[in-house]
Amino acid sequence: MSSKTLWCLELRLQPLSELLIRQVGKSNVQWFSYPFLPPTTFSGFVASLLADPGEDAWRKNYIEVNDDTAREVNAFSPGVFSVGAYPDPALVRRNRHYRQHLGDVYNYEEFAWAGNKKLAVAEAFWTPELRGFLLASTAEFLRQLAHRTGLLFRAMRVGKKGVTKVKAVIGPYEVTLQPAQGVIPSTVAPLEMIRHFPSGLEVFHVPVRKRAGPQLVRHVYPCVFGQAIYGQVYTNNSRAVIIPEPLVRLTQSGAS
Repeated sequence: MSSKTLWCLELRLQPLSELLIRQVGKSNVQWFSYPFLPPTTFSGFVASLLADPGEDAWRKNYIEVNDDTAREVNAFSPGVFSVGAYPDPALVRRNRHYRQHLGDVYNYEEFAWAGNKKLAVAEAFWTPELRGFLLASTAEFLRQLAHRTGLLFRAMRVGKKGVTKVKAVIGPYEVTLQPAQGVIPSTVAPLEMIRHFPSGLEVFHVPVRKRAGPQLVRHVYPCVFGQAIYGQVYTNNSRAVIIPEPLVRLTQSGAS
């Protein structure tokens, strides 16, 4: 198969709650959320869906396990990699609120630092649907994933806070490399792909893959979301899918 063509499996996700996907560079007093699932987060989500309930990849969704490892979809399907899951930028609502506690009730008129408890503001987002994209150089493993029992209509925790359900599995279908001029991609795009920098442009430092090595270190790259881009993209017009080629290169190098 030509390197100008890849295969894509699309998972349509329905959030069942607000989602808090904590951004890197976190603060102890403000928790900012990505308004999407980064490639590493969506990869871990799919890995949890595929894992046996007795394995750690599933258990880590319910118990915080600091074992210096990551859940990755290519552990179940070699050669498959994630480019993330994304809402329609026009249908995202981002909310901020004081962090809530059960059992330890804050009195915000007294000492916020009492007992080493910090007054924190948490951000979350809501959207009616996300489109998650898994890519591979061949269709074989993606077809196997598409027919896995228990994938469709399965609900699973994701990120710091939130639950989503897989409501549809589409594909696999081909995406072809083509030039693009001023199009809005279906995913985030590396910062260098935009030509216009509007006032208030938000740049997200997005974890795109796990770096090779024994320790859990993520490769983070500056990206934009919902902005017109210029350059090479993988696209399928009938599926209304546009995935930036530089994002594919950044995420594909993490697939085995």
